[in-house]
Amino acid sequence: MNKLILLFFICTNVYSQTLDAIQYSSNDSLTIKGDNIWVRSKPMTGKVVFTLDHGSTCRILEKGTQQSIGKITDYWYHIVYQNKKGWVFGSQTSINQEHTIPNFKNYLKNILDKHFFGIGFDYWTHRSQARDLKNYNIGYFRLYNPGTTCKLEPYMLFENYDKEQEPEMPKAIYFENEMPVNGFCEKSKSPDGVYFKEVKKFPTYILETFEGKEIELPDRYKRGDKMKVVILHNNMIIKKLYFIAADNNWSLVVIDDCDCSS
Repeated sequence: MNKLILLFFICTNVYSQTLDAIQYSSNDSLTIKGDNIWVRSKPMTGKVVFTLDHGSTCRILEKGTQQSIGKITDYWYHIVYQNKKGWVFGSQTSINQEHTIPNFKNYLKNILDKHFFGIGFDYWTHRSQARDLKNYNIGYFRLYNPGTTCKLEPYMLFENYDKEQEPEMPKAIYFENEMPVNGFCEKSKSPDGVYFKEVKKFPTYILETFEGKEIELPDRYKRGDKMKVVILHNNMIIKKLYFIAADNNWSLVVIDDCDCSS
């Protein structure tokens, strides 16, 4: 009987110590890095409830969701500071786990060499081998115009999809922060190559009601940097692509195949 009581005491004590450790780990602290750092009522979109300056130490109540803001991906943390509670983005604290998105030009060159030049790009994007192009949580879309309006077509796998190969451009020049002049309905006088620049939003498409609509993104990705890419060959635009910075990488979101008849 005494042995049973002793065993119960030991197990209870071990459980209590384990529980204390769990409570302590979930109530760890972080220090603010930077001045006038916003603390929100909820992650991502909450209103700013107060601000903190460099060196402020806060107790962590909860680790929240991950988000990409610009080229940085990190977690949100629910904190308490002097009896005030709110959410702060991890990259602005001492426990930042931020991952910086790869340089876009290098990423783009690798992607085009692997999936575009000399390849049936429109067909290849449907294949599982092209999964490094996409973000599973966002998906990717095609804009096209079967008539005079630019519509949205979610990409699906069709065996008979266009397998025409894109041209080889082994010495393609990359023009950063530039777009070609013309090349859509009339020949461009700009040199052939790959043009890319940051944009604020993706292109709109037309609903059946003839209203324009933007491509919808999950909240956690809306603030990610967006890049437009235009490929000019024989003085004509042969492809327009849109990418977003998300989850520590760049991902293809829009293939804009609308032609000048739209």
